[in-house]
Amino acid sequence: MQAVFLDKGTFSEGIDLPAPIGVSDYITYNDTPKDTAVIIDRCKDADIIITNKVQIGAEMIEQLPKLKLIQLTATGMNTSIKPLAISTVLRCSMSLVMRSKACLNTHLCLC
Repeated sequence: MQAVFLDKGTFSEGIDLPAPIGVSDYITYNDTPKDTAVIIDRCKDADIIITNKVQIGAEMIEQLPKLKLIQLTATGMNTSIKPLAISTVLRCSMSLVMRSKACLNTHLCLC
């Protein structure tokens, strides 16, 4: 299973951000430009996308057939939830699970 962290550099140095359990191929980028082609290229084989600030829209998800989960590490949800909420391109269903500690972790499942 492949996970791609698109903007690991948005976190402070020294914060441990290991590969999720069960992920055999963990690719991290310090920064990803706001370029749809670059985002799609980096995520084309990903089962999981991890993002803090990079916006993932419905038009991108349509082009990522392996994608099963978008893990938002941000405190806001405009990164991908809003565009998906008004979209009709979801492959099956959307499940939103939120839990809060110091920050909000949001899981967007596409299964």
